[in-house]
Amino acid sequence: MNALNFFNEQNINNNSKYFPLFFNIYNKKIVIFGGGKVCERKVKSLLSYCIIYVYSLTFTKKLYEYSYKYKNLHLINVNLSIISNQELLSYINNAFLIIPATNDIFINEKIKNFANKENILVNDIMNPGDIIFPSVIKKKNITIGISTNGMSPTMSKLIRKKIMFLLSKREIHLLLKLQNEIKKELKNKNICSNKIKIILNYIGKSNKILKLISKSYSCAKKEVYLYFSNMINKNN
Repeated sequence: MNALNFFNEQNINNNSKYFPLFFNIYNKKIVIFGGGKVCERKVKSLLSYCIIYVYSLTFTKKLYEYSYKYKNLHLINVNLSIISNQELLSYINNAFLIIPATNDIFINEKIKNFANKENILVNDIMNPGDIIFPSVIKKKNITIGISTNGMSPTMSKLIRKKIMFLLSKREIHLLLKLQNEIKKELKNKNICSNKIKIILNYIGKSNKILKLISKSYSCAKKEVYLYFSNMINKNN
């Protein structure tokens, strides 16, 4: 079966179309239409990453507060119900992502259609579009995105709470720090990547290291190097 037949025969259902990716959107242009609460939530999640343009006749108080604080947020007063097609095209020009978030489904659909014709990604607030905004957890060097593909925001919140509880444990971040340190040190010693991978897996899976690191970071690190030394001796 070739790839074309695979998709034509609808072997992929709607919920499996979305592949989780982490995009670098630094300095990318994101355009949002509509200045209400939905826009406010989107802006809040994007503010630290990209350049945001919001087109609307009105804006929430919080959006104004954001615009005073963040130079990368631009609020542009426009009556979207009377703009021309040419004006709309100029608004979405060079955009990485479009978010139609007005309270008018016809305007949203028009914006979506124009974005599709220009091959610009769309986050559709009514239906799953090209991109789904997951519930994001950021804790130091750990970033996790949670999505139920729009089926249950309540379940996403429950999963988020459970993961937040796990990430609140100090040992998780110490293990991550230890893995990063060991990886850099072994690379500097020109240790081959396969051996480094074995050591990093050992750190992540070893109950002994987990117990040690909760008491003493240095003792846990010594134990890792002892394991490494034994591994090298066995291979010689």
